[in-house]
Amino acid sequence: MLGDVFGKQGDFITSPEISQVFGELCGIWYLTEWMRLGKPEKTQIIEFGPGRGTLMNDMLRALSHFPHFYKTITDIRLIEASPGLRKMQRAALVKGSEDKDVLRQDKGSGIETITRDDGITISWCDGIELVPDQWSFVMAHEFFDALPIHIFEKVESEWKEVLIDIDDDNKKEYNFRFITSAQPTAATKAFLDDERFKSFKDGDRVEISPDSWNYIHAIAQYLDRNGGTGLVIDYGQDYIQGHTLRAIKNHKIIHPMSDPGTADLSADVDFAYLKQVIKERSGKLV
Repeated sequence: MLGDVFGKQGDFITSPEISQVFGELCGIWYLTEWMRLGKPEKTQIIEFGPGRGTLMNDMLRALSHFPHFYKTITDIRLIEASPGLRKMQRAALVKGSEDKDVLRQDKGSGIETITRDDGITISWCDGIELVPDQWSFVMAHEFFDALPIHIFEKVESEWKEVLIDIDDDNKKEYNFRFITSAQPTAATKAFLDDERFKSFKDGDRVEISPDSWNYIHAIAQYLDRNGGTGLVIDYGQDYIQGHTLRAIKNHKIIHPMSDPGTADLSADVDFAYLKQVIKERSGKLV
């Protein structure tokens, strides 16, 4: 929310900012999916966490070379919370718009909208629940790794949550520390009452992201209701992991408790968890 965190002057870099080929290949993937799914007459593209807008811009530029598909794209819906990044996305996707008062706003929902010269409408909203029902493609690139997590550790055959405590002995680097809860917490009881956690041994840690469940469940519901497909690209594994929480500032790994609120926090994605939610919601394999 502080501004531009990407690139040399920021904290980290992402694939679209390194090479336009990344976004172009993503666009071609959606083209092949459009063909595979019967070439619908109208296409809506929804992107979660669109960064500077570079990925979407590269996708649209590549797809513009395939007019039979490109003419079906009516709306681009960007799920973005940061006002600063919204301005960057607008500048990237609608050339010259930063100099004009052409942004329309729906006061009822807070959705901001602008129309490009090629007729595609770009809209910004806070969640997929505000996106109108329509056959859609969904993109989530380096989105799920930025969502909050709970960390749990098995101690004496019992799961304890890893919490954050004040560290009075360390006043130079950071004033916080990780501790394990004395008793099982509400989160422990809510998330670890499952067969897959019984095989872990003392000292093992697991990370669980309820927000990831909520987002992928909402995406699966939306696509199941309207049709379409989605692409999730992120750091992670196809199984639950231990303590992968990390902080990046000025392109260097730092302790997650250092200078809270000024560094990029991320954790590896459990893709098996996401796929389980999708399958349970729609019965479709991914």
